[in-house]
Amino acid sequence: MLVEDDPYEFINKIKLLMENVQLRSDISENVRKYYNEHLSPESALNMHLEYLKEIEKDESTN
Repeated sequence: MLVEDDPYEFINKIKLLMENVQLRSDISENVRKYYNEHLSPESALNMHLEYLKEIEKDESTN
């Protein structure tokens, strides 16, 4: 993750990203996976559908 309190360490991490193609590729792939699993419109829709199913299930048991 690219988080650093020390500005010099932050700069070093930026340099590392600039120099390391594989690291950039790995980070990009992981960001895409996270987006698709947690932030995409499809995942949001699935989350809402699951929530509605739970509500429906709870109402049918009462």
